[in-house]
Parts: sequence; structure tokens; C-alpha cells
Amino acid sequence: MLEKLEKEIELTEELLNGLPVNNKKNKERFLKEISLEMESYQKKIDDVKTELKRRLEPFENLKYEEISNNDVVLKNLLKALSYTNTLSTAYEKLDLDKIVYQLTNYSDDELINNNIKILKAINIFKAANCPLMVKDFNYTNEVHEYVPMFFEEGLTNQKIKEVFDNVYWKCPDIMIRVELNLRYLYLKNKARCEKYIELVNRQVKERFTKAETSILDDYNFLRRKQKEFSSKTNMILDFYNQNKDIEEYTDEKIAAITANLFKNNDYDESKIVVIKQLLNSLKEYKSYLKYKDLIDKARELYKDNIEKDYMKKTLKKISGLEGKLFKLNKKDASKESKTSTSKVEPEINAKIAEIKALYDEIDTNIFKVAIKEHIRDNSTLFKVLLLACQYYKILADYFKEKEEGITYDVIDQRIDELFDFTMDPSNTLINNVTILEERELSDIIITNYKMLNINIEESLADESSIESLISDLERIVTNYQMKVLGIPISKLRDAKMIKAIDLN
Repeated sequence: MLEKLEKEIELTEELLNGLPVNNKKNKERFLKEISLEMESYQKKIDDVKTELKRRLEPFENLKYEEISNNDVVLKNLLKALSYTNTLSTAYEKLDLDKIVYQLTNYSDDELINNNIKILKAINIFKAANCPLMVKDFNYTNEVHEYVPMFFEEGLTNQKIKEVFDNVYWKCPDIMIRVELNLRYLYLKNKARCEKYIELVNRQVKERFTKAETSILDDYNFLRRKQKEFSSKTNMILDFYNQNKDIEEYTDEKIAAITANLFKNNDYDESKIVVIKQLLNSLKEYKSYLKYKDLIDKARELYKDNIEKDYMKKTLKKISGLEGKLFKLNKKDASKESKTSTSKVEPEINAKIAEIKALYDEIDTNIFKVAIKEHIRDNSTLFKVLLLACQYYKILADYFKEKEEGITYDVIDQRIDELFDFTMDPSNTLINNVTILEERELSDIIITNYKMLNINIEESLADESSIESLISDLERIVTNYQMKVLGIPISKLRDAKMIKAIDLN
């Protein structure tokens, strides 16, 4: 069509150039011919625009398909897996460790949020068949004075502020004392909390033939289904709306990428399986690098020693100190004046400080304790990361070190991201490499794919190179999917050029 138009324009130019313009009559004729030609070409332009708009109609009429979201189901399955595994205690499974951690760091949050956490802890105990009463909050007289409001109807922010202001000036560490009281109540009700977890586990297992195995199978199935789902319509629209540039997915561009990857340029579509495997390996490796410092810390702690029965001995010391504290509480007359406080207040404060120091020591060593209890020489990196995901204290501290000023909401997001990576059914590296493996994972990947005639050594040199290779592999996979789904690359390229033209 273009050649035909070019020929017509050439003939028109010859015709117009041959017309005389030496007098008025000839000039009028000349102008009339030009006008007729302009009308003719305007009609052609309108016809072309109409045709171009017609070619866009199939794309314009498309709408994005709604993709089924399994996030809620996946989250519930992860919760079930966390409940049924043996890597943590009822304390962690009930999220009491999370509440206690945040109360330990109460200065990082607002007053109302800290009190919401206390109320949440009370409700957790209730849900775990350990209903608490005001008398259970007897760690110190100040705690006993502060907590009753949580058992009253219609608790308001104003009421919380009034009670807090009244107690705080007498006891600035009231939140620490409430935190210690909650730790004490868990240990006191530990057997009942564990019995509740066992009950929940039985209920979960009744729904699955093979319990943990079946839950994991369901989780893996949904994750794979979600990852592998491709909507033809959505893919077309992504290109049509130029969320992706179709020029980057042409056969020519893909051929250039595969020529660099395969040593003898022997790529064909039968090797798409290898490309997908490599893509998964690189994505896994990229995530591994993101959490490598956490894994390295676990390796160091695994090699360290810890006192035999450390937790048992330390909790016994705490129990002894608490016994002395409760005796002091009975002596505390709480008859204070402007000139003095209770005579036993200094001793109470000293005991609180000793107990707090021992709990802080436990918190500092909790990762090491967990590793010593659950990790062995043949344990994989998967188990190491899965273990870390069960302990809020470990990951909250880890992400705080990585991101200054991080909020608790963002910490929750980061923990979910790590858990999602750990549980990704496409993982192969962390599921097979042990905690004692000293080789670099990059060397393992390079060697594996070198045997498949794929050269990626330079692409693993740094993060940007890895990202670039991942992008190239995703283009190969997308190009393949377009062919499988019957998406015409040529029509999308035409559509891109048409959209660049002003058709109004």
C-alpha cells in the first residue's frame, strides 16, 4: 500500500508540475487541481486512520482478567505449618513472644499501641483456655493498680491515659513490669498453653490425611499454581498499554540473548525447561544473598558453645528471684508521701532489675538456644531459615539492624517476605545445602549450568549482573509463553506503531 501511495504522489507531482500557470485562468485551474488532490489525499488519510483504528479495536475491547488471589489461603496454611512444626514452643506459636518483645521496647511505640498489646495478650491467654483475672497481675503493686482497666467494659483512650499518668510517675518502668508479669503468666500456664496448641494441631490434622505433609502439599500446589498462571488477555494488555515494550520480546532480541548464554548457540525451545530452572535458581540465589548475613550468623552461633541446660538453669534463677519479689510485695505497704517511698521499694527495684537482666540475657541468646536444640550438621539452610521464622525476637532484631527506624508494620512485612522465600516450592539450593557447606552457592550454580552448556560465570559477579540476567531469562520465558498462547508479536508491534500516530 505504501509503494502504491508513493507512486501516486510521484505521478501527481509530475501532473501538477506540468500544468501552466502563466495566466489567471491557468492559475485558477492549477489551484483547483491542487484542491482536488488535497481532498483526495485527505480522504485517503481518513480511510487509513479508519483502518488503523479498526486494527486497534480488538485490543481496545480487551479488559484485564481478575486473577484469583490465594494469599489468604496460603497465609492460613503457613500458620497451620507454624503450629504443627516442632521448632518453637506455644510461647512463639501464640505470638506472645511478639507482644513481649514490643513491650520490652515500649519506647519505640505510642502509649495506646502498647496498651493494645497488653489487651491482646490477655485475649490470647483467654483463647488458649487460660482466662486471666485481675489478681493474676500481681507482679508488683503498681502492675496490680495499672491492669484492672483492661478487664473493665468500655475502655477508652482517655481512661488509659489517666491511669497511665497516675501510675507512671510512681513507677516509670511500669511497661517493663507488665512485660515481666506476662512472661511469668506464660510460664505459670505453660502446660495449659501447650495443651491448647496440641488441641489446635489435632483439629488441623483431622482436616488433612497426612497432616504436615498434606498441608505442605496443598501450600506448594497453590504457590506453583499462582506462580505459573499466565493470562493471555493480561499479557496482551501489558504489551498494548506499553507496561512492557514488545520490542524487547521479539525473536531477534531473544536470539541475541540465547547466543550469549549457550556456548555453541544451540538453543531451541526444547531447552525452555532449563531456562526456567536457571531463572528459578537465580531468583533463589538473589534472595539468598539478601539473607546471607542471617545465615552466616546462624553458622557462627552453631559453632559456639552454650552452657548445658542454659534455659532451664536461667529460668530457675528467675523463679527464685520472683519468689523473693512476691514476698517483698507483701511487705510493701504502699504508704508513700512527698518525702519518701515504701521502705522495700529499693529492694523491689533491685529484684526487678535482676529478673529483667536475666530475661534480656535469654533474649540475647534465644537464636543460639534454638539452633543448639534443632540444628544438626546435616541440617539444610531451609531448616535454618524456617527456624528463624518461628522466633519474632530473632527477626525483629535482624531487620532493625538492617533498616534504621523500621516500624513494626514493616517488620511484619519483612518477616512475611522471608517466610515466603523460605517456603517457595521452586527452591533447590537452600533445600539441599547444609549449614556446614563452605562452598559459595554461586560456584555451585555456575558448575551445574556449565555442564548444561550454559555460561553464566560473569553474570553472577555482582547484584546488577544477576538482575540483568534474570531480566533476560524472563524475556525468553515470556517469548515462549506468547507462542504457546498464540499471541502475535507482529500485530502487537504494529499496534505500538499505530498508537504512536495521532489518529484524531
